[in-house]
Amino acid sequence: MLGEVRQEKTSSEGLVDIYTITYSNGTITSFTVTNGTDGTQGIQGLPGQDGHTPVITIGTNGNWYVDGIDTNIKAQGEKGEPGQNGKSAYEIYCEAHPEYKKSEAEWLDDLVNGRLATEEKFMVSFNPNNGTTIASQEIIDAFYKLRAPFNVTNLSLKAAFAALSDEEFISKTLKNNFLQMKLYEEFAKENGISYIESYTNFITYFFDKKNSTDLSEKLLKKGIIIRNLQSYGLNAVRISIGIEYENSRFFEEFLQIF
Repeated sequence: MLGEVRQEKTSSEGLVDIYTITYSNGTITSFTVTNGTDGTQGIQGLPGQDGHTPVITIGTNGNWYVDGIDTNIKAQGEKGEPGQNGKSAYEIYCEAHPEYKKSEAEWLDDLVNGRLATEEKFMVSFNPNNGTTIASQEIIDAFYKLRAPFNVTNLSLKAAFAALSDEEFISKTLKNNFLQMKLYEEFAKENGISYIESYTNFITYFFDKKNSTDLSEKLLKKGIIIRNLQSYGLNAVRISIGIEYENSRFFEEFLQIF
């Protein structure tokens, strides 16, 4: 299946950076990114007035005074009620972990030897600026409610526009797509699989007896990624059309688990 293999900046000419994209089928495409020029220096401002250091004192009434003016704020707060006795680290830990039943001496030994460590799961997510975000599962789940279906970076968009301007590449890709699409349709008919007639770069297979989740997970273990559509309430998968070698391998591996 066609994909981007490498993307790198290959040269710079003044304010223009030149990037090169290499695709899995050997095709190479270049595009440019023009940087803005430095702005002119601003006009120097007028000198500021000398600062004033206020004189702060405590008046006979116990209030703070600034430059001789009463702020009506007490310099010393009123005496509070006696506080409760503090809790030890052991007591605080036991309150947070009521399942822990050992003595304080045993707790200290567990603490020193690292046996109190709890496992916290973290998740890595790609952000729109081509970096990564590391956070707890709870935070990531909250952000996934807001994110778009696909993560797209500004650089990826530049690469996409550059690829679309390569007419030879587009023609070659379209020819391969519809030629290989016919093979997927014939494969489906030969194996009793219903499908949606497609004019895009993917085809959808529906199953009666086989489970789409099971098929997707088994193919994933073989290094083949297809899209399981169970989340849409469909016992189906969506398969992107690749190049001849990739599609042949899909047919071979799929037949072994189907």
